[in-house]
Amino acid sequence: MQKIFFIEQEGEELNPIMAYLADVARCAGFCSVMEAIKADGPPDLILLAADGDPENLKRDLTYLRGNSFYAKIPRMVFLPAKVPSASLKSSRLESETVLRLPVDKSEVLSKIAGIQKRAHRRLYEILIGVQPEGDGRKYFGKSLDFSETGIAFECNEKIAEGRRVIITFVAPKTRRRFILEGAVVRMTTDHPGALYAYGATFRNMTAEDKSDLMDFITGNVRAKTEGRDEG
Repeated sequence: MQKIFFIEQEGEELNPIMAYLADVARCAGFCSVMEAIKADGPPDLILLAADGDPENLKRDLTYLRGNSFYAKIPRMVFLPAKVPSASLKSSRLESETVLRLPVDKSEVLSKIAGIQKRAHRRLYEILIGVQPEGDGRKYFGKSLDFSETGIAFECNEKIAEGRRVIITFVAPKTRRRFILEGAVVRMTTDHPGALYAYGATFRNMTAEDKSDLMDFITGNVRAKTEGRDEG
């Protein structure tokens, strides 16, 4: 279950939003950014309610952006209805997901879904191994991006859509070696002789694979202990 931090200096305007999400996430409320930063472990998402003072909001975002553990955590900023957007331009809100209070449940959930979709994908080029089912040979390819459910990659071998494949690669920072079962769901090529571009979904992943893949996608480096393949 995901963890969400609600940061609100005063008032209770985020309480209804917390109630919306309580069944699907672990929600924790804080009165300030500094209090949240001192909490045990960073969250998956931060919801920050501005108090209407542009300088306070700028300070809070500066703290979050400057903290090595919190800088990459997706954020949603809630602005009071009475505060003009023009007065908050100095806070560099163009890089944030922003909503005006009050908001309804569907709007909040839609924005959160969009944030999570962007956050859980990583553009990353790395050498991968691709072994089609029933083929004793392994081919080399190049990844284009990773998500928690699949991979986009290039390979000079033609692989039919729907065919099962084994994808192998090593995460450079942790040396964690992944061996993941997948199925090709998309195959394109720009012109004859060019590399084929593929999209594949992962299947039958273990809980450990899912956790380590998310660490790789988000750049979260954890110490690996016994039982892990260092190859």
